[in-house]
Amino acid sequence: MKCGECTNTASVSITENKDLDANNELAVYYYCIDCYVSYKEKSAN
Repeated sequence: MKCGECTNTASVSITENKDLDANNELAVYYYCIDCYVSYKEKSAN
């Protein structure tokens, strides 16, 4: 699963993450946070 363009973890567009279950908002939310944190960690190095 690749990271989508997730910079605002407070408002996630489910349609932008079509590889996820469109009915599972929490999964999308946590997925977005994981991607964002991972991105920030990579940027810090």
